Amino acid sequence: MRHGLGTLIVAAFAKRPVVLGGLSLAIVLSVIMGVGGIAALSLPLHWGTYTESECTRGFLNRNSSCSSKGRWDSDDGTISLPHTGLSGPLDSADGTVRASYREGGITTNGLFNIVTAEGEADGSIWQPWTVAVVLILVLTWQIWVNRPRRTPTGQIGRHAHPG
Repeated sequence: MRHGLGTLIVAAFAKRPVVLGGLSLAIVLSVIMGVGGIAALSLPLHWGTYTESECTRGFLNRNSSCSSKGRWDSDDGTISLPHTGLSGPLDSADGTVRASYREGGITTNGLFNIVTAEGEADGSIWQPWTVAVVLILVLTWQIWVNRPRRTPTGQIGRHAHPG
């Protein structure tokens, strides 16, 4: 007797609920970010200059890159965003970088306030989808590894009785 996909998934989740639940949640969040990135393509994109005002290093690793906070000003001077984070590298010695701001985008909605460095602007579309595909592959592998197994007597897993 063969088991359907639903039986395999239920059995795998019964064995490893935290791991598989966490993977499932991460997949859902990646897809939400991917859909948000695609939806944001129709929103206005503004270019300007990001100027770093503070750099907070990681708590456990003081040699890590910092979490940059600063001010972003549009090229035409109409938009100014104080207390803004930067996605991407800040390579210049003077603490400034050319960056974009997507008005109403998923990461610039007042909750995150993040502008994107010039070389990183294209990644916001494909990165969440790449993460989702990798996580789906890992989830599929975990479900396969944790599938119910048949014993020589034809019984499934722990319900098998030696004959």
